[in-house]
Amino acid sequence: MMWRKQVVTPDEMRKLDSWAINELGIPGIVLMENAARGTANLIAERYPPPKKIAIFVGRGNNGGDGLAVGRWLKAMGYEVDIFAFSMDLRGDALTNLNILRQLRFDIKLIESADAVPWQKGWDIIVDAIFGTGFKGQLAPLFREVIARINAHPAHKVAIDIPSGVDASTGEVADIAVRADLTCTMGLAKVGFFFPPAIDYVGELKVIDLGVMFEDIADVHIVDREVIANLLPNRPVWGHKGTFGKVLVIAGSPGFTGAATLASLSALKIGAGLVYLAIPRSLNPILEVKATEVVTVPLPETEDMLLSVDACDMLLNMLDNMDALVIGPGLGRSHTLRELILKIIDHNEHVPMLIDADGLNNLSWQDITRIKAPFVVTPHPGELSRLINKEVDEILKAPLNLTRELSREITGVLVLKGAPTLIAHQGKVYINPVYDSALATAGSGDVLSGIIGGLMGMGVNVPDAALLGVYIHGEAGRIAGSKLTPYSVIAGDIMANIHVVVDHIIQGGIDGGIIRRGTQ
Repeated sequence: MMWRKQVVTPDEMRKLDSWAINELGIPGIVLMENAARGTANLIAERYPPPKKIAIFVGRGNNGGDGLAVGRWLKAMGYEVDIFAFSMDLRGDALTNLNILRQLRFDIKLIESADAVPWQKGWDIIVDAIFGTGFKGQLAPLFREVIARINAHPAHKVAIDIPSGVDASTGEVADIAVRADLTCTMGLAKVGFFFPPAIDYVGELKVIDLGVMFEDIADVHIVDREVIANLLPNRPVWGHKGTFGKVLVIAGSPGFTGAATLASLSALKIGAGLVYLAIPRSLNPILEVKATEVVTVPLPETEDMLLSVDACDMLLNMLDNMDALVIGPGLGRSHTLRELILKIIDHNEHVPMLIDADGLNNLSWQDITRIKAPFVVTPHPGELSRLINKEVDEILKAPLNLTRELSREITGVLVLKGAPTLIAHQGKVYINPVYDSALATAGSGDVLSGIIGGLMGMGVNVPDAALLGVYIHGEAGRIAGSKLTPYSVIAGDIMANIHVVVDHIIQGGIDGGIIRRGTQ
């Protein structure tokens, strides 16, 4: 269902809440009750009673959620202590406070961090202090209490968002609750997926409020439902020509590994034939390193980089290809720039991916003139050079920047990182599968090959980017779980492509929104 894949800002979520209340006629107290019941059920599923629970509540609706959760947990058999930063509540939060008073709950006012009985032995601490509207700095009392919460051995559950995290950007001003589990309401919030918030959210679960929200967002999550039907069918009667021919233009002295990883990954994902165009002198090396690939030795310069004299041969080959990958380990030179531009200008129909040195030889203006369907896959450093912005500036607001840049080109922009963003004509998908195992030399070359192979098999460019990024991330995560993230190399990521593909075929992909890598 499309509404489950939306990722919203706090302002967008407030508009959806208002729409549910004012247009659908669902009272706010009903939405709060649905949120509380869903959160309590999830806590009970994770940490079955009997257990001791402390709930810390603030003044706003997040505090109201916490009060209602306390009532549900008490009814489920938990021993519940509630601590409030204020009794001056309003609206639905006040309604829930009055209900608890009628039920004779003992709600303690927090006058200082030292006044809280931290030694009581709680098994779970529930954070309902600040909601998704929080921005800026914490007052001293909140900072002190949150520090004590983080130091406590109990499991931490955040309602809607860990207090201290900015739901729009993922920023943490000074301190925030480090949750083991975050139960967010209705839809996931944008800030959850960006550092440093990803270190505070823990496992993220979306609580169903009983409303099918309108799809108002231009940001979505890459999840099981998004990618489930993107893998192309593979008929048993097919031959190598059935599954596509991919041309990879890559490699230079010292970077034969990049060419190898990209071309073999295209085969690993299922392409029938992969041709690897390389400088002539590298052919003996790559015939050994990539035995399943058809190597194409071409004219080279004195520096053993591909020469512009290779252009006619490449263009003749391209007319018989189903996909093109340009860039892994290609090197940089004026000659290479001329060669790449000639290919770009000639190619109007063959889907292509440009990565690494393919991008490093071009300008952003060059990319805006590409006529064929295409995807570019820069990391922040490569994008920094293309658009003349500092890396820090890119990382400060990657989602907004990626969205705006994608409106300037006809193709797909994949900004690699944690998380990786896939943007096409203003619509952005966040891939939440992240793992430090992916932070290894050659990882991007594997991604290029995966996407190139999918395009060669006939997957359209936007879908190939979505599916390729997801498979790449999952393969890295699986490799990390087998070997530890410390020991993963790019070949290990490639070696687990088949595991992810099998999971997709069998429908066995985990449906969670965020899954941390092995820590």
